[in-house]
Amino acid sequence: MFSTLIVGPNWVQLEPLGYTPLWAGYSIAFFGIGGLIFFPLVGAYLHLFDIRVWMAMGFALQIPAFFYMAYLPIDTPFFNLAFPRLFQGIGFALFFVPLINISVSGIPENKLASATGIVTFVRMLGISSGVSLATTFFSRREVFFQSRYVESVIPSNPQFESYYQTLAAHTGLTGQHANAYVYEMVQGQAFTQSFLDISWVIGWGFIALFAVLLLFRSEKAAHKRVAGAKGP
Repeated sequence: MFSTLIVGPNWVQLEPLGYTPLWAGYSIAFFGIGGLIFFPLVGAYLHLFDIRVWMAMGFALQIPAFFYMAYLPIDTPFFNLAFPRLFQGIGFALFFVPLINISVSGIPENKLASATGIVTFVRMLGISSGVSLATTFFSRREVFFQSRYVESVIPSNPQFESYYQTLAAHTGLTGQHANAYVYEMVQGQAFTQSFLDISWVIGWGFIALFAVLLLFRSEKAAHKRVAGAKGP
C-alpha cells in the first residue's frame, strides 16, 4: 500500500500528466487527510465492534480503491487520482488501529515497551521491503512494456508512417525531434501500465488478506478459551 505513495508521484510527474512535485504531493495528500480524520475516531470507538469487523471494513475500502486505480487512463484528471487516496487513508486507519491493538494485547506492562519496539521494527521492515519490491517492479515492468510497444514503432508499420506525417503537419516535428516525441509518449504509456499493474496486484493482495482474516478467532472466543484453560 505504501509503495503506491512512492511510485504514484513519480508516475504523475511524467508526460502526459506532467505534474510538478507539489501537485504530485497533492495527489496523495488525501491519504493523510482520511487517516487524520479516522485514526482518532477508530481509537475512540474500537470497543464497539469486534477487531475483525474493523479490519474487514478497512480491507473493504482498500480493495475497490486499488482496483479503481488499476484502470486509470493515462490522461486521468486530478480528482480521479486523489479520490481513491481518500478511501485508502480511511481504510488504513480502520485496519491499522485494530492491528496495533492485537499486536500488544496480552503483553505484560513491564514488557510492553519491548513488544512495541519489536512490532514497530517488523512493520518498518515490511514497509521498506514492500517499497523496494514495488519500485523495482515498477521499473522492470516499464522496461517490459516499452519493449513491447516499440515493436510497432517501425517504418514498415503503415500506421506509424501515417502518424509521423500527421505529427509533422500539425506540430512541425520531423526527424530526431519526432522520434524524441514518440519515445516520450511510449515511455509514458509504459510507466502508466506498470503503475496500473502494481495497483492491480495490491488489490488482489488485500483480497487475500480479507480471506485470511476469516481464519482469525473472535475476541470473545479467545477469551473463553483462555478462561477454560485456566479452569474454575
